Amino acid sequence: MRDDVLEVDVNGTPAGVRLWDPYVVEVTDLVHQGENEVALSVTNTLANLLNGMTRPSGLAGPPSLVPHASFTFEIAAATAERPDA
Repeated sequence: MRDDVLEVDVNGTPAGVRLWDPYVVEVTDLVHQGENEVALSVTNTLANLLNGMTRPSGLAGPPSLVPHASFTFEIAAATAERPDA
């Protein structure tokens, strides 16, 4: 939900804390082949107290793992001088 705090642990290791949207945490280095354990903790902020109203809290929908392609580019240093320099 909006204004909640998300904490993510993967296989017992903290993966990150997010205070606002988007609640995206990079977990690539923490997962391994086979079974993995992902723990999510969602907590209200002080918005309920400060705004003087109760509001829903928790997951707005099912969490998902989204694979992203990773690219590495090697940029070589220029060897020739620029003519206008």
